[in-house]
Amino acid sequence: MRMNKKGISPVVATVLLISIVIVLGAIIFIWAMSSIKEQYTKFDSPIEDACDKVSMSASLDGNSLQLNNEGSVPVYKINLFYSSGGDKTPVSCSTPVSLATAGSKEININSNCPGTGTPVSVAPVLLGENSDGNPVEYVCENKEIDIA
Repeated sequence: MRMNKKGISPVVATVLLISIVIVLGAIIFIWAMSSIKEQYTKFDSPIEDACDKVSMSASLDGNSLQLNNEGSVPVYKINLFYSSGGDKTPVSCSTPVSLATAGSKEININSNCPGTGTPVSVAPVLLGENSDGNPVEYVCENKEIDIA
């Protein structure tokens, strides 16, 4: 007894294989794009390089926070970290600090950086640009300093 079996034509098989490859390629492309961060720049170089040039010191006297910029990059803003019950909470200060290079500034933390708990550290925030040329804030987390 002879069975009459037919397979798919070579053209249909080729179209199916190409379709599968295109779909897999699109999935890999979308996954790769989601894992790559947008590059921010400052002074026409990656903003991470500008963070390496930041050097600050800070001291607290009551509600008055004294900031000194000892680096070669202006600091736009600061994030103040408060400690409450063992947890460390960041608070973005509401007004820009605009701390120029080799400059110092005294700010009232109650009006500019309201938070709860004890201020324990500060992180500089730089103003950079995204790929469209729009300003973006970038926190230099590796430059967080303890308040003395």
